[in-house]
Amino acid sequence: MKRHYSFLLVFLVAFSSIFVSCDENDDFEDLNRCKITVTATEGGKVKISKYLETSENVLYGSEIEVVATPDEGYEFTGWYVGNSTEPVSTDAVFTFVATKNSTLTAHFAKNSKPINGHEYVDLGLSVKWATCNVGATSPEELGGYYAWGETDEKDEYLWSTYKWCNGSYDSQTKYCTNSYHGTVDNKTVLDPEDDVAHVKWGGSWRMPTKAEQDELRNNCTWTWTTQNGVNGYKVTGPNGNSIFLPAAGLRYGTDLYYSGSVGFFWSSSLYEGYGVSAYYLYFDSSDCGWSYNNRYYGLSVRPVSE
Repeated sequence: MKRHYSFLLVFLVAFSSIFVSCDENDDFEDLNRCKITVTATEGGKVKISKYLETSENVLYGSEIEVVATPDEGYEFTGWYVGNSTEPVSTDAVFTFVATKNSTLTAHFAKNSKPINGHEYVDLGLSVKWATCNVGATSPEELGGYYAWGETDEKDEYLWSTYKWCNGSYDSQTKYCTNSYHGTVDNKTVLDPEDDVAHVKWGGSWRMPTKAEQDELRNNCTWTWTTQNGVNGYKVTGPNGNSIFLPAAGLRYGTDLYYSGSVGFFWSSSLYEGYGVSAYYLYFDSSDCGWSYNNRYYGLSVRPVSE
């Protein structure tokens, strides 16, 4: 009988430990559960990701993930509780443990004032990314195609028409690190006057470096999608804000290739291992990465600014 009593006591202690109240002057009666609700200000949508709803009764101690998604033209600024003026998190995807009934509100704001007349999105990275390509007026518009270091489009993209050589790959006249390829000046990043983003848009706009493109690849979520009939990637930064990059293809010779299926975006960085080439960002429906190619190809340019 004594042994049976001891077992019953242990069972009662263990069982009673799960009766933890989430109640805080709320009419929700199940003391083992917490009521989690998410709301949003104008400019975005919210959900509790596991449940795909905006209000759920969850077990005390459950790990909860809430997600804020800004509408186009808006950016996420933070999660707030009650009348607090300080956010509990500035991460669009926020994870916490449910210990009480809680209502979290995602705050959104319209994108900041354009830089020199051109809009941008703060993705939570080291630079701000423009909302559209050079030569475009909307995110899904393909825009212009530019040889690396040139600032105007043209009819034909070959070594014979390239500005910074004398008609062949081994006669480079600027941005050269090897005498085998031409006149050595050891320039490895475009000068402002040869940077089409800076020349066309002015102000602090410029082409991204390879490192900045790598930051975009490695720190953002890439989702293949179609926007207004144009294929490309929705690129979402760690703060929940996003840009759209169209699969604009490239120009070689007099023709356009891969439009609608592949995107190619120049960086401002020379490929030092083979100075007739420059780094670029590429993607298709299944992958995104970096590579390098001959500088005379006509690729897209997506500007950045500090």
